[in-house]
Amino acid sequence: VRYIHVIVGGAFAGAAGAYLMLVRVPSWNGTGTTDGIGWIALALVVFASWRPWRALAGAVIFGGPMSANDSDDWIAREIDWIGVPLKEKKPFLGVCLGAQMLARHIGGKVDFHPEGKAEIGYYPLRATAAGREIISDWPSHIYQWHVEGIELPRDATLLAEGDFFPVLAFRYGPAAFGVQFHA
Repeated sequence: VRYIHVIVGGAFAGAAGAYLMLVRVPSWNGTGTTDGIGWIALALVVFASWRPWRALAGAVIFGGPMSANDSDDWIAREIDWIGVPLKEKKPFLGVCLGAQMLARHIGGKVDFHPEGKAEIGYYPLRATAAGREIISDWPSHIYQWHVEGIELPRDATLLAEGDFFPVLAFRYGPAAFGVQFHA
């Protein structure tokens, strides 16, 4: 991630401090390509203190209108970067596009629904037994906005499923989670 701008700083994590980061990425122009640079709330990175990536306490990659399958160099670099928190067994949360990027990083596939369906709005969510071990009270419906879904990556654990796109939440390793939904 080469365009980083600290937008909020402070002692959120005790004396060591923590920082909310906003990442500057190519902006979407609605035609399947990017044009120029725009600000997208793409990643929230919390640091124990301001040092290089070794101080990484965890990372969240949020969603956006782009695809984890796009050929833009920055998409490939971001997918590769996910290996940093995974290697260090640091907490990682991928939300929507972030979940798709996590899936791609660990060998999973991201693709359109075979019947061209999309989930935009509130759709059913069913927690698996593994999901209920982590969260006992999942909602019955959850807000989603996506046209691509995730094929459960090898060695990942399914936590929640849906009707049109079966993988709505998964876990990989000790501290990485991906959720296809938004809220």
